[in-house]
Amino acid sequence: IIKCAFILGVIPCFLIAVFLSFAAPLIAPLFNVADKDLAQLELAIALFAWALPLWATLEIATSALRACQAFGPEIRLRLVWEQMCRLLLAVTLWLAGVETLALLLAHLGSLAITAVLALRLLNNHCNLKLAWQTRISRSVLRELFLSGLSVLPSNVLSRMFADMPVVIINFSLPGIAGANAAG
Repeated sequence: IIKCAFILGVIPCFLIAVFLSFAAPLIAPLFNVADKDLAQLELAIALFAWALPLWATLEIATSALRACQAFGPEIRLRLVWEQMCRLLLAVTLWLAGVETLALLLAHLGSLAITAVLALRLLNNHCNLKLAWQTRISRSVLRELFLSGLSVLPSNVLSRMFADMPVVIINFSLPGIAGANAAG
């Protein structure tokens, strides 16, 4: 089940990240940003795309930990380590002189670190090497796909309610006004 979850959850996210990274020059002109940030916008989009497979890895690993009833370590991992890594990376990058991309890089770095920690923690509860060597059951793959597909609309809607107002404001107001209002 763990192997199927990673295949169904991470591979599509990885492919989307590759696509978005290469499509960043086409996507960048759609957003209103400050003139000083314009030069880094394509890079920011290309980098931020990689949050998707990292986030998927982290979500699948922590969901598997909850299934193993490892609630305390999973909560500490998400609430303490992920946030602590993000804050430390953001402050370190800011002190190093990275301005615009500091929060983005801190977010990606904390996701990467937390995903690795989550996989290590999951390996303490389930042998990931054994899970990866196990043959894929078509019935399990099908059931996971269908169950994931069934919750996809509600997950997309919740993300839209959280993120779409900012995107709409950015698109609605021209130039720096859109960027400031969205910020």
